[in-house]
Amino acid sequence: MGLRQPLRHLYGYQAVAAYLLYILRDYIGLADGASNIAVANMALLLMGAAMVAPLAAPSMAGMWVYAGVIGIGYGMKNFSVVS
Repeated sequence: MGLRQPLRHLYGYQAVAAYLLYILRDYIGLADGASNIAVANMALLLMGAAMVAPLAAPSMAGMWVYAGVIGIGYGMKNFSVVS
């Protein structure tokens, strides 16, 4: 039967944020606090950029792009606050 839709989205958001934190901490060498701030800032920029999608493409496709991008940004923001 598979995972319910909200649960699949949660796993997707968490995977993106966890991988980003891994890159920031292990490859770039940021401390825990600095990497959390960096992820939160990137998430806010991503969510701000998502606002352009419905304006650039005023259609259902534009709204799907908006929903996906804002969802990833929101998941990153929540993950960086908890970590």
